[in-house]
Amino acid sequence: MNKVKTKNIMLYLSIILIVALFGMCLAGCNLDASDEPVNETDEAVVTDPSDDEHFEVIYSCCHPAGGLWEKEFLMPYFEEIEERTDGRVSFVYYPGNALVEVGENYDALVQGMVDMAQIVTIYNESTMPLLMMFNTPGIPFESGLAATYALTEGMEILQAEDMDEVHHIMYMCTGPGNIVTIDPIRTLEDMVGKQIRSSGKAPLGISALGGTPISMTMPEVPEALQRGVVDGSLHPWEVLLPWGLADIINYVTETPFLFNSTHALAFNKEKWDSFPADIQDIITEVSLKHWEGPEGMAAFFDLNAHDSYEYTVHERGVEVIMLSDDELERWLEKIMPIMEEEANKLDERGLPGSEAMGLVFELGEKYNEQFKEYKFR
Repeated sequence: MNKVKTKNIMLYLSIILIVALFGMCLAGCNLDASDEPVNETDEAVVTDPSDDEHFEVIYSCCHPAGGLWEKEFLMPYFEEIEERTDGRVSFVYYPGNALVEVGENYDALVQGMVDMAQIVTIYNESTMPLLMMFNTPGIPFESGLAATYALTEGMEILQAEDMDEVHHIMYMCTGPGNIVTIDPIRTLEDMVGKQIRSSGKAPLGISALGGTPISMTMPEVPEALQRGVVDGSLHPWEVLLPWGLADIINYVTETPFLFNSTHALAFNKEKWDSFPADIQDIITEVSLKHWEGPEGMAAFFDLNAHDSYEYTVHERGVEVIMLSDDELERWLEKIMPIMEEEANKLDERGLPGSEAMGLVFELGEKYNEQFKEYKFR
C-alpha cells in the first residue's frame, strides 16, 4: 500500500510541473518587443574582451618573507607596475622557496610552472656557462653593486645566450663571500679537511685550499652548522641575519676572491609574450628605474649586508678574521689558476671563455673604482 501511495504522489507532482512549464512557455512567446535588449543601433551590446584584460603574475623567490628584499625593494616595484598598468597586472608572491625550491626556480620558469622568478644562477651552470665566469674563484669584485654592473655589461658585450630560454629583466650579485664557522680558520693549514658548504663554482676554490666542499641548499645550512654536519659555510654577509646564521657562528674569515652569487629576475617567455606592447614597455621602464644605482635593486645585497654585518659583529660579537698579507698570498696562489682553467674549458667548447675572463677583471676594476664609496663597509 505504501508503494502505491508513493506512485500517486509522484504522478500528481509531475502534472503540476508540466502545467507550470507550459505556462512559462506561453509567457515567453508573448514578450513585448520593448523587453528585447536594444541599443541605438538595434544591435546587441558586445563587450570588448580587452576592456577587462588582466594578467596575474605568479612570482617565486628564495628570500625569506618579511625581509629587506620584500619590504624595501620588491613590494614597491610590484606596486608601481600595478599602478602604471591601471591594475591590468597583479602579482601573487611566494617567498622563501614556498612554491619552488631555490635550485629549481629556473626550470620552473622555463616550463611555465611560475610566471616570474628570481633565479639563483649558480644552480644552472650547464645552461649558463659564460655567466659562471663571473662566479668563478679568483674574481676581483669588492661589492655586490660592482659585480652586478660588471656582469650586466659583460653579458651584453659577450652577446651570451645563457638567458635565452627566459625573458631576462635584470641581474643582481651578492658580491664577496666569506667562510663562516664555529671554530676559527686563520691559515691554509686550518682549511685542510674542513667540510665547507659551498655552491656554484666555489667548490673548486674550497678543494684547491684543501677543504672538502659540501652541497646543500640555503635552508639546510643553519641546522647543518649547529649539528656539526659541516664545519663551515661560504656566504656573503647579507644572508647571515635573515637566515639566522649570525646567531650560530663564531667566526667569519674574509675570502672575497672565493665567491660571488649571481641572481637574475626573469619572466617565462610565453607569459612575457602574452603582455600587450604597452605593458611590456611599462615593466621594462619600471624595472630599470628600480634596478639602477647605489640605492636600487642592483645594490640590494650590499644594503642588506650592512644590516647583517652590524648585527653579526657589533651585537653578536662574531670575530672577523682578515688574512695577513703573507697568508693571503698563499691562498691566492692556490686559487688564481682556477679561472684560467675554466676559461680554457669554455674555449675548447667554442665559447669565448678567455674573453669572458678578461671582462671579469676589466669590468671588475672599472666598477670597483666607480662604486668604491658605496661599499657597505
